[in-house]
Amino acid sequence: MPDKGLGVYASLLRTPHIARSVAFGVLGEFPYPFLGMGLLIGIRDGYGSYTLAGTVSAVMAVVSAVAGPTIGRLIDIYGQKRAGVPIAIFWITSISAMSAALHFHAPAWVVVGCAVMLGINCPCNSMMRARWRYALADQPWRLGSMLSLTSILEEMMWMVGNPLATVLATSVALLAPMAAAVLFVLIGVCSFVMDVAIQPKPRGSRRGLAGRPAERADDAAPGAAATAASDAPVPAAAAPAGAAAPVAAKEPLLSRALVSLFAVNICYGAFQSTTSIAIVSLADELGQPGRAGTVIACFSAASMISALAYGARIWASPLWIRFYVGLGALALGCSALLLVHTLPAAAIVMFVAGLA
Repeated sequence: MPDKGLGVYASLLRTPHIARSVAFGVLGEFPYPFLGMGLLIGIRDGYGSYTLAGTVSAVMAVVSAVAGPTIGRLIDIYGQKRAGVPIAIFWITSISAMSAALHFHAPAWVVVGCAVMLGINCPCNSMMRARWRYALADQPWRLGSMLSLTSILEEMMWMVGNPLATVLATSVALLAPMAAAVLFVLIGVCSFVMDVAIQPKPRGSRRGLAGRPAERADDAAPGAAATAASDAPVPAAAAPAGAAAPVAAKEPLLSRALVSLFAVNICYGAFQSTTSIAIVSLADELGQPGRAGTVIACFSAASMISALAYGARIWASPLWIRFYVGLGALALGCSALLLVHTLPAAAIVMFVAGLA
């Protein structure tokens, strides 16, 4: 009998290796708020240009979206550990290069070039979701709740990370968030990719896939595409004893679903960048720059509450309906930012939009 209500989450964390893996994975995502707020405030104060800050955010988002499928395919082929370690090293190098560019006030084109490098990073969020598909392949009814639990913890990460990054940049040192990002890559990302207990098995090269039976039914799911399966049921193995295992099918890199997700992520990345810049700009105009992170964190707090409620029940409505309803509510909610002139009002708007 499946657990119900909030007991679902406690039960999931008691599953072997899940708690440790999700803890390392969420720590591995902490560089994102530190880099986002750190770059925004650092470029604003160092160059006095929101245009450059917005350009850097946009470049990082586009490069991340373009490189994401290729990174995901490499992780599928070579495994999370073998592919993740070099990507983590490159990420640290990119953060260091950007920090040096900001410290020495390099030309704008150098900063944008470093943003291109920063767009290539270690996707702990996608790798976590691939692990849940692998670890819960025999319990498909628990996957939706596990994905919701992951989202809850990620929103907590954003809720803590954005204000902390703002405080570090405004009260400690301008580049302190960048140093914190490197620290979390070393602790979180490296610990995550080195923990192999429930990592999906590497699929090998595409050439080697032909005629090779899949060792588990869920091995055929690409790691980077696991995010798209937030509610999709995981098919349980149904072959009779002694029957041949299904052959892993070759999957086109640019499927229609992936192109659709690419477009959605581009727009969502633009939404995150523009709202962050708008809140930081409003806080700066009101003479309260240190509170920008707290206002942005209101969105994450509401998202965490929404994810907690979402994962505690089984939904009967189609996923696509829930998706578009939530997307529409998010767009309408954030549009109200055009009407606010104080930080408390902006915080309320962000909270309401986050519930979507």
